[in-house]
Amino acid sequence: MLAENQNKFLNSQIEKLQKTMKQFKKLNTIIGWSVFLIATFVYLATMEKTASLWDCGEFISAAFKLEVVHEPGAPLFLMMGRIFTLFASDVTQVATMVNSMSALASSFTILFLFWTITAFGRKIYSKEGEIETSKMFAILGAGIVGSLAYTFSDSFWFSAVEGEVYALSSFFTAVTFWCILKWEEVADSPHASKWLVLIAYLIGLSIGVHLLSLLTIPAMGMIYYFKNNTYTHKGFLKAFGVSSAILLFIQGIFIPETAALMGWFDKLFVNSFGLPFNSGVIFFVLLIIGLIIYGIMYTLKNNKSTWNTAILGVLFLLIGYSSYTTVVIRSSVNTPINMSVPNDPVKLSSYLAREQYGEVAPLVFGHYYTDQATGVKTEEIYEKNLEKGEYEQIGLSQKRKYKNNRFFARMYENREQKYINGYQNWVPHDPKNITFSDNLEFFIKYQIGWSYMRYFMWNFAGRQNDVANMNGNPVYGNWESGLNASEYENAPPHLKNNKSKNHYYFLPLILGLIGIFFHFKSQKTDAISVLLFFLFTGIFIILYLNVPPEQPRERDYAYVGSFYAFAIWIGLGVLGIFDYLKQKISAKTSAILATSVCLLAVPVLMASENWDDHDRTGRTIALDVGVNYLESCDSNALLFSNGDNDTYPIWFAQEVEGIRTDVRNVNMSLLGRAAYIDQIKKQVYDASPIPYTLTHDFYKGGKANGIQIIGKKKNKNSKYTSIHKAVEQINNNKTCPRYIKIPLPKDSTNKGVKAFIKLQIKGNQLYASQIALLDILANFNWERPLYFINAPQTLDMFIIKNKKRVIQDYGLMNYIQSEGSVSRLVPFNTNQNQINIDKSYDLLMNKYSYGNLSNPDVNYCHYTDRSISGFRFPFVELSQQLIQKGDNEKADSLTDKYFESIPYSTGYLDRVSVQMANVYATTNPEKGEEIINELLNEYQIQKTYLELVANLEGEGKYLLDHAINSIKQLNQYSKTISDKKKLEQAETEREKNEADGKGRFSNAELEENEKVKKELEQAEIEREKNEDEGKGRFTNAELVQKEKEAQVEKAMQELILGKGTITGSGLSYIVITEGSGGKSPTATNTVKVHYTGMLIDGTIFDSSIQRGEPVEFPLNQVIPGWTEGLQLMNVGDRFVFRIPSELGYGERGSPPRIPSNATLIFEVELLDIL
Repeated sequence: MLAENQNKFLNSQIEKLQKTMKQFKKLNTIIGWSVFLIATFVYLATMEKTASLWDCGEFISAAFKLEVVHEPGAPLFLMMGRIFTLFASDVTQVATMVNSMSALASSFTILFLFWTITAFGRKIYSKEGEIETSKMFAILGAGIVGSLAYTFSDSFWFSAVEGEVYALSSFFTAVTFWCILKWEEVADSPHASKWLVLIAYLIGLSIGVHLLSLLTIPAMGMIYYFKNNTYTHKGFLKAFGVSSAILLFIQGIFIPETAALMGWFDKLFVNSFGLPFNSGVIFFVLLIIGLIIYGIMYTLKNNKSTWNTAILGVLFLLIGYSSYTTVVIRSSVNTPINMSVPNDPVKLSSYLAREQYGEVAPLVFGHYYTDQATGVKTEEIYEKNLEKGEYEQIGLSQKRKYKNNRFFARMYENREQKYINGYQNWVPHDPKNITFSDNLEFFIKYQIGWSYMRYFMWNFAGRQNDVANMNGNPVYGNWESGLNASEYENAPPHLKNNKSKNHYYFLPLILGLIGIFFHFKSQKTDAISVLLFFLFTGIFIILYLNVPPEQPRERDYAYVGSFYAFAIWIGLGVLGIFDYLKQKISAKTSAILATSVCLLAVPVLMASENWDDHDRTGRTIALDVGVNYLESCDSNALLFSNGDNDTYPIWFAQEVEGIRTDVRNVNMSLLGRAAYIDQIKKQVYDASPIPYTLTHDFYKGGKANGIQIIGKKKNKNSKYTSIHKAVEQINNNKTCPRYIKIPLPKDSTNKGVKAFIKLQIKGNQLYASQIALLDILANFNWERPLYFINAPQTLDMFIIKNKKRVIQDYGLMNYIQSEGSVSRLVPFNTNQNQINIDKSYDLLMNKYSYGNLSNPDVNYCHYTDRSISGFRFPFVELSQQLIQKGDNEKADSLTDKYFESIPYSTGYLDRVSVQMANVYATTNPEKGEEIINELLNEYQIQKTYLELVANLEGEGKYLLDHAINSIKQLNQYSKTISDKKKLEQAETEREKNEADGKGRFSNAELEENEKVKKELEQAEIEREKNEDEGKGRFTNAELVQKEKEAQVEKAMQELILGKGTITGSGLSYIVITEGSGGKSPTATNTVKVHYTGMLIDGTIFDSSIQRGEPVEFPLNQVIPGWTEGLQLMNVGDRFVFRIPSELGYGERGSPPRIPSNATLIFEVELLDIL
């Protein structure tokens, strides 16, 4: 009977537990999908409806037509993006569809994050026995808070609303980590290993998107270890070592070497065995399949389940990784976007290894940036030769070799001076004696502190603004919690009202820290696994990449994996609070209270703070930039671009929306690659090939780099070589003449006379991109328009500077004409001041769009500001020329268009609005006065605020200088308007007074006439009085002046005779008048003085007194006698100085006024110290 009752009780408990778990699973599913729907709504509601800046234009274009993006590619992303584009109703919806894919991938990431948090929560409480209803509610609440916190986190939300790889990569990271928890849940049941095989497949698929999910392998390895073993230090280290080795194997060997092996086999079969191309690939694939089949059969036969799972994992890893076959397939058909042309396994290997990005950063041992290379490591470069039917060696790749004996070399990058300057900025050091401590300081201060922890705090404490900051200045891009909000009350509007100024008051961070402590206390092994997840996707990325300073953009999106891990702890922080509260109040109330408070304090707060700066609806800047550039060009033009944010928008406009496909874009950054040069030689859509002479054989294998330039610099009797012959010389002799000439067309401009543009090439060597540009210039024959988005950068090889960096010869820049936001090469000298006025006016007024920036609801972010800055300058340049031509009406309309379309800012990227306000000063003074006063007010606020900011360096100091200079300009413009108004008012008064019989005078002139009359009468009275007293017929003022002149004359004579006070340097002086200022200047002060300068014969060579205007100058920028002498004076003092020639102008003198070796006499009155 007792046994029967025990069984009944046991059965009832099991039934109750099953019922509870069933209820939990049901709620877990429902709430999880509810959170998914919330995230989906948020991301779709705030998603950009067209392409975004940076790589998005490239990825969306390539997804639409399955093209080949930059290394190392993202074939799965592109294939999935292509599927989504099939649902676009027309080409204008393509970007929306790809962006929707990112939004949905992000929503699924949130779904799996919710289930991951609840899985960890359930593990914590399941070991205590039955999961009570209160605990169940607390677990579900933890999932809601943690997943929604991540939903509204800054960096993840940024990637969720644009067509880039990071959202889909986060999805694979989330689902992969969730799968290991599912495996752990059923690990003891049959066929549990299917979850491990699925993980391998997901990792293989994720390689075709981004490598982020690989970094979860060590964390998953720990979960696997803890499930199958009891924790020991030795076992932990062994498991960590094995899982890290798996990560290194996949990333360092499996991904690049699989393609390399295929390439090796194909070269062997083609070159050695005489078989067709791809025969080696087929053999390699069959070999792998055979080995896998054998391994599976062997492990099944011998009951080796672990090895069987491992082999199946490799198989599915390969199946997932096979998405890269599409890269080779699509590259083989030569798609318009075909980066590096990886159309065979040999090139694919280079593509995957990212060889175009240069040398790999040192990890443990390496070199410092000051170390000299000990040699060059070379590797053979092969290329498929279809005519010969073999892989042909076309050259040698070269990589510098170093001793690499520096431990933990963090300051290594020396390819550009900006990196070296960056190291010095972050860690001032002696380049001749760089120490380990310097490198460690740089690692902690910049790589950890600035390049990771700052981003971490953006997401969980708060953010200052969205302006990129690469030098650590205190004004831009820092984190701030909001607890010190009063510090920013007096900040200028562009800083104070920046939409990315988001404050969370440390609440997400605090909740996450509670979660960490609670997790380690409750489930240490799981906490260790999440910690590894957190470290490998955050700080260890920094350690591995060895991030150099001066990055082109903020990189917070690269570390979202670690923010995902921290969001798990944010969720578990709810359980920590619940665990504490249930000791004070009822468990059910504790669960509700903990969830409610944490929900309001973290996700709701983050959503309210972040919504405005993550809402991209209405923003069209990327598309507009691309279309504007294209619409600037005449038919069949070549348009040279330089960076990501001018090139990718052009690609998107052409590839997706089909706009101006007759224009051929040439990217100067890619023009150094032989494969890209081959591409632009082909017809694409309606655009003709580029004109050229040099063939593929010239460029292949890097042979075009390092061509020597022949000829002396600064040779006045230089012989100029025709550019056609110069290109022939480059091709035949591998040298280039320094002095070349481009023939001009024979037309009405030069009246049929043969004329040339004469150019000097700077430097000592030419590289492939420069040679390709020369080849185009030699063959375009003025028949095809050439346009440049950044002409000074593209044509830099012809701009000659002296040692002081002063430009001596502008080269082809003298033949550049502005047409809207681009520059066109023209066959006549423009002196860099030529604008096609009619075309530019039409473009700026009617053709261009400006990203919908005039709409205050559109988020006008920093990168938008950078992209639109190139469209500000044409407005001011054109309006000034219109004014010069007397067309004030058009200049006024242009200024109206500017301020209606592009918001002004006092930030450092807007250097035009102040000048545009001055256009109004000429065309519409009332509007000018209004906007000048607005700008003056904001710049004054900015100046006052920045002067109080401590440690203001870099761009912060530049911002202050920008404010000071702008205030000076605006005050000058305001004075111009005021003077103009006074003149108009005076003319009105003259007409009225003339009509009233008072003469043609203004009121002020009448008052001045009356004042002068009274002064003359008073002067006459003083003269009569002084004459009667025997002082002569002088006014009082004239008597005082005569006395001063006598004092100066006496002092001058005494000084010539060697009297007066003499300093150690030989300077002598006599005090005429002592002031009451009591303050002396230092050598670094700026002073305000009145003076008269004389030679010892009394000849006056300069006098501010005679000019009637005192002078201001820095005391350390004048002759030594002045620098020394004025430091002896107090404000109000009047001295006479005798300055020997060595303290004056010395042997050189200052002709024609001051002869050489002249002794100088100066009467000086110190008015003020500024």
